[in-house]
Amino acid sequence: MPLEPVVQVHHVSSAQRTIFKFQFQIYDTIPIEMPAGARILSCQMQFGIPSIWAIVDPNAPDRTRIIYLRGTGDVLGSAAVCPFIGTIQQGPLVWHLFDGGEQ
Repeated sequence: MPLEPVVQVHHVSSAQRTIFKFQFQIYDTIPIEMPAGARILSCQMQFGIPSIWAIVDPNAPDRTRIIYLRGTGDVLGSAAVCPFIGTIQQGPLVWHLFDGGEQ
């Protein structure tokens, strides 16, 4: 079950763009609801919870963004052609995230 996004607001322009944080659970394919046109900045573990930060227009309609997660040594499959977001570590596990785009 996806976690509700935790919003951290930080103004970056007069167009009211802000930075939001989106928490998620570890799965091979992760659907995240975020405003259309969001620009993913980074991913990290924060307090043991995997999170993605993105610049968003909070007035844009939500779209489902697909994130692919692969462990070191896993076959990439459909993630092979997607932009790389970043790597997070969870204890001995290392996860690599790829942006599958908006649906």
